[in-house]
Amino acid sequence: MQTLSATTARSWLRETVAGAMLVLMMAVLASTIRSAEAHETIERGRPAADTTAPVVRSVDIRGNRHFSDETLMENIQTRPNRRILGIPGLTWWRWVHQLGSADWMWDRLGSALRSGGEPPAYLDSTTVGADAGRMQLFYQQRGFRDASVSYEVQSRPGDNQVRVVFDVTPGPATYLRRVRYAGLDSLQTEQKRRLVEETVFETSSVSLSDTLRVSVRGQRYREPALLEERRRLLSFLQNEGYAAVSRDSIRAVVYQVAPDSFDVTLRVRTGPRYRFGDVRFEATGPATEPPRYDTLSVAVDTTGGGHPQVTSRIADNGHLDPSILRRSLQFTPGSYYDQSAVQATKRRLEDTGVFSFTDLSPQYDEATRVDTTGAAYLPLRIEGRTRQRHRVQAETFALQRESVGGTDANPRLNEFGVGLSGVYENANAFGGGETFRFRTSASVATGLDSMLVSSNQFEASTSLVLPYLVRPFRSLDRTFDLTNARTRISLTGLTALRSDLRLRIRSRVNARLRLEMDHTPTQSSLVDVMDLSVSNPDTLDQFSRKFLDRVFG
Repeated sequence: MQTLSATTARSWLRETVAGAMLVLMMAVLASTIRSAEAHETIERGRPAADTTAPVVRSVDIRGNRHFSDETLMENIQTRPNRRILGIPGLTWWRWVHQLGSADWMWDRLGSALRSGGEPPAYLDSTTVGADAGRMQLFYQQRGFRDASVSYEVQSRPGDNQVRVVFDVTPGPATYLRRVRYAGLDSLQTEQKRRLVEETVFETSSVSLSDTLRVSVRGQRYREPALLEERRRLLSFLQNEGYAAVSRDSIRAVVYQVAPDSFDVTLRVRTGPRYRFGDVRFEATGPATEPPRYDTLSVAVDTTGGGHPQVTSRIADNGHLDPSILRRSLQFTPGSYYDQSAVQATKRRLEDTGVFSFTDLSPQYDEATRVDTTGAAYLPLRIEGRTRQRHRVQAETFALQRESVGGTDANPRLNEFGVGLSGVYENANAFGGGETFRFRTSASVATGLDSMLVSSNQFEASTSLVLPYLVRPFRSLDRTFDLTNARTRISLTGLTALRSDLRLRIRSRVNARLRLEMDHTPTQSSLVDVMDLSVSNPDTLDQFSRKFLDRVFG
């Protein structure tokens, strides 16, 4: 047996690490040069910086007592060069850029260094003035109507670096006193109460008369809050049946009633209130087949006097079942229009994986009235384009396993293996959006000094994803008001053999039934109703009988 001294081992380790570092640095440099060429092409279209201007050493804000400096810095484009650990003067990236700009530097290497570095932060008086204007507007939009922001450039004799200081004079804060909602006379008292409960304003009193009024308690005037209230009001009305209301339908008028107080009137044009009318589902596929027409049986709200129908037209897809629409509908035809339910229906259709494109559009020009006093029935058109049902994919791979430090008792392992895997997916197995997937892979390995197969492995998995919860769990969808729900059934099997030892080293089968429930777009629950795994119980016995007994007797 050969042994290495500690000195030789350390020397070998140092040389190995140095070689690896050199290779890594060369690879990074090569990629940087390539990116520098692309970066240089882009930079040619930009105006060059004034290299005679002083360099910005620091940017500071004075007089700020109401917001964090980090928040105000988001409105400032004038920035000094980056520092390492915030240490003044330690501008590593600027040094790299200056090194790449040296006259004696090789062009390609210089371009790479300039691309990876940072040019000097030259002072631009136009940019600084715009920064002061943005900061002043930021203050004014947040209740400081008389705020003013100026700037000062401080320099030192004999130094080409300057300090930029923004001076903030916020002035007195202004507050909201009262908010009126004009144009909501058609809303019922219960609707007005729900509207006020979700307002962004801190209310002290509420008047639910014909003109809805709220008194605001100690809240500074903020334009972003008014924009958020308009967005919330728009969403509320669309979900209460006013389908035609838009951002242009809501205007905010601000009145200054005192030097430090404002009243706001939100003028709203709600337009007519609608109910869901006929639902027309039109789907097209990639095949060439005659269209099919169906009328779906769904629950209908007839309190408005009408009886809407749900119809479907499916062309160029003979396998799609109209029941996929019945399960995806998140509203009841005949009920008052609800934009959130329309969006939820669109999400359900897209999450089935059957459609590459969906569009849900109200047909305003086809709205009808059952009588002159009730709400009009607004037809809804649902368009969908289905994707290819079948997908087949094959992959090949290769691997090499090698061990170090072989001895007579423990020979060195040096194997080479190849493998093949295949995937078949059916995006609409039974016509209702069910996704079937089957994957299999196999690999064999042999020693480089032998032509015999030393090990092999085979794995297969199949899964079926249903775009709904199976019985008896289907009621959970309505109980928890889920945004989406799926049932996943999967079966996986794997076996691995060592041919040279005549030993099965792995063998198992796993079966699982899982419920996948989406409560919100970002929150989900996974419930494993059944998770059954079976492993080969003879593996250890085989290892003892065929390996340990043979080696140790």
